[in-house]
Amino acid sequence: MAEPAEANAGCTAAEAAAAAAPAPAAPAAPAPAPTTEATTEATTEVAAAAATEVATAASGSVVSVEAFEARMANVEELLAREDPEQTPFKSIYDADDVLNNLLKDVERSALAAAPEQKAVYEDMSAVAHYVLGIDGLNSDDNSAGERNLTLALAHLNPEGTPVKLQWVPLVIDSLNRLGVLWNDRGNYELAEKWLSSAEKVYNEWKLCTNPPPMPFAHTGHKHDVESMHTHTLYYIAQMYTICKKTMQAASYCYQTLKRQRETNKFVPTEWAMNCASLAGYYTENRMFAAAEQCLSIAQQTLPAGPENEENRANLFVARGHFYMDLLESEEKRCKSGEPEEAAAGVPLTERLFGLDNGECEFVKLVPVKAATQAKRLFDKSMEQLQQGTQYYVLDGFVSDHIKILYDMVKLYELVMYFEPDDNIKYTYQRQRIALLEPLSGKLNPQFYFFELQQLHCKLAELYAEEADITEKIPEALDKDPVTSANMRNRIINASLDYYGRLLKSLEGKSLENNEEALVSARLSCARLYTKLLPKSRAELAENLNRSMAEYAWLSEYGDAHKTSTFADQFQICKQMLLLLRHKISMLREGNGDEDD
Repeated sequence: MAEPAEANAGCTAAEAAAAAAPAPAAPAAPAPAPTTEATTEATTEVAAAAATEVATAASGSVVSVEAFEARMANVEELLAREDPEQTPFKSIYDADDVLNNLLKDVERSALAAAPEQKAVYEDMSAVAHYVLGIDGLNSDDNSAGERNLTLALAHLNPEGTPVKLQWVPLVIDSLNRLGVLWNDRGNYELAEKWLSSAEKVYNEWKLCTNPPPMPFAHTGHKHDVESMHTHTLYYIAQMYTICKKTMQAASYCYQTLKRQRETNKFVPTEWAMNCASLAGYYTENRMFAAAEQCLSIAQQTLPAGPENEENRANLFVARGHFYMDLLESEEKRCKSGEPEEAAAGVPLTERLFGLDNGECEFVKLVPVKAATQAKRLFDKSMEQLQQGTQYYVLDGFVSDHIKILYDMVKLYELVMYFEPDDNIKYTYQRQRIALLEPLSGKLNPQFYFFELQQLHCKLAELYAEEADITEKIPEALDKDPVTSANMRNRIINASLDYYGRLLKSLEGKSLENNEEALVSARLSCARLYTKLLPKSRAELAENLNRSMAEYAWLSEYGDAHKTSTFADQFQICKQMLLLLRHKISMLREGNGDEDD
């Protein structure tokens, strides 16, 4: 997210948390470099001003307000220049030379001035330190920048005294920059102190119906108090985002967006995407109505055109996640026994940003008590996610495409919780597998090794879940029991096959880093072998032996890794090993070669 150059040149706080809070509108493009004729004329003027400066210093004459304004105008002209890449801070250094000489002359003039005139020279000194402070930050000399801004504030905004309204623009700018500086340094307590002070100064200034103008026309930079306050809110939002204070971050993010909208100083594309990010904050805190409005307004605000195709896809995905989060919230509410009144989350009493939102249709937040209500949210989410995949296709956006497919798989799982019909659950489970299985043959293991590991693990789990569902309703596979049994065995073998692929990919890998995947896969295989429906006692014995081999491996691994997080499971493996040995022994004593 672009940081406004005028208010925060040289600072990096916004870059640290760019996705979390809205940046104020970018400033206008810099003026083109002056022509050769203009450059020559400007150089002559600067040389003349410099000559005047030297003459003034040599003569020891008093610096008048007019002379101060002229030399500050010279500083502004230097700072407005574009430097070559080889010497990026040349103009800043030249301006600082002028400012340092000016400070010496001001200090000498103050010593010779009458008591009633000293305040004017203190003002001049503060302004010079203010510009030197900004120059320090802009030239990566943060220590000098901090020192000079602190010196400027000591006069412009002394602690424990009323705000000097005529200096509010410089004070807010200085406080903002110091806040960002300490935010970049990781001292969020000091950052909050400076930025909160800037907010307080603005609020006091706002109470004044006719604030006085600044005493000097030239203060190094142009100032817009309202714009600077928008920056203050933005920086505070960034700070709270980094500190994980989501509600405070959301509040300041909203204020920033609202001010941009009210003043019509915003870039529509950037504003829309920031508004969508704000929806994420609201969803996390169960403010579903506010989140829905943010997403609707963001989609309305985003300009049409091919240049925004990716942003449009991101908004589709964000809205798909919103409906999915809403469904997941309802699942958790039902499992925890929360009252139905909690379904809507935090209510919203007014339209966000003061907009009527035109033709926006907002989701009606009602408790999900039946499968039909859950299916309604499911359909809304799936529609948005499918829109997202039209841009994020597999060929070109592999990671993004796979991520959306996993979202769809999760969405089916959520709606299955509310579905009482096992036959429909089975259909949903087949859809989950159908979404992911084609990827197995399309991903190149040379480039997508870890993605394939994750995919094979997930497909193994999905097939195992399908086997559990068909155990309850075997007729869902086929009315003929034999055919149904064969189909169920194929499902279990598919799960075993994908677990086998996962285990093969882990061969030669560090056990310490892959223990969870390795142990979980072998535990699942041990269980699945016992789920197979045998055609004979011999086949049953073979399946039990395979299961026993897995439990034996796990028991040996557990003995060698006493501190493993799977210690409890390893004890169960030992018990299962004894049971299986006994069962196999019983089979051998019986008519093992006869069909069941």
